Amino acid sequence: MKAKDLRELMAEGETLAKYTVVGVYVARDCIVPDSYEGGDDISACLEDTLHRMIDAGWTDDEIYRSTGMYKEKEEDEENTIYIDLGYVLPLLLSFEKQQRESVAL
Repeated sequence: MKAKDLRELMAEGETLAKYTVVGVYVARDCIVPDSYEGGDDISACLEDTLHRMIDAGWTDDEIYRSTGMYKEKEEDEENTIYIDLGYVLPLLLSFEKQQRESVAL
């Protein structure tokens, strides 16, 4: 089975940003506007990406593998960032916009 790709969920004028989280130093992806400059509302971009994945039928495992977001457990309360719909991320370490990749529409 082919892994799903966030680029399939992107629209014109959007690109991907890479981020890492505490304890998991694997870069993850998030959809951001081309105009993203680092001071924008990162949590809104993360939430929007999550909703697109859910709307497209991605499983919890596919969401985790692509973004690192997972359903919150009771012991996670102090060491995570709440995104939406019960999904959380470990604390963010870095967030960086990637070079624009063309999206065929």
